Amino acid sequence: MVANVLGDMTRTQVARQYDAEKTKIASLTDREREMIGLLGEGLKNKHIAERLFISEATVRHHLTAIFANLGVTDRLELVIYAYQHGLVQLSH
Repeated sequence: MVANVLGDMTRTQVARQYDAEKTKIASLTDREREMIGLLGEGLKNKHIAERLFISEATVRHHLTAIFANLGVTDRLELVIYAYQHGLVQLSH
């Protein structure tokens, strides 16, 4: 009986974490998702700005918002998060 209760608690906790991540990802704008894709390609801020016809300052602003929304602290962590959650795909 204890094993069943612990199992239920674990499943509930995992489901809540999954829902929290889905909520974070759903909060991203289309532009932020586009930027994450370009980061996944390995582009630097300058090249992202050129590709999206925006300033580098705007790129930095979007990245700051993305970091805050997803709870990551830097570009590397963001790219890892993006691959883990299907926001970007490995290209062949």
